[in-house]
Amino acid sequence: MLAYLYGHGRITVKIAAETIDMSDATARKLLRRLVDKQVLSWHGNSGRDPKQYYTIKHH
Repeated sequence: MLAYLYGHGRITVKIAAETIDMSDATARKLLRRLVDKQVLSWHGNSGRDPKQYYTIKHH
């Protein structure tokens, strides 16, 4: 997922799931953990926002 992010700048749950060949729920959990660890930033209006995505957090 991180390699994809470095190459593309942003990632969605759907793309993350396809990248790691896991379910959307698993990908979402992994992305949220990276947000909690302040590796990624989440962008969206709500948890159900269809346009939500993640980017690498720049410190």
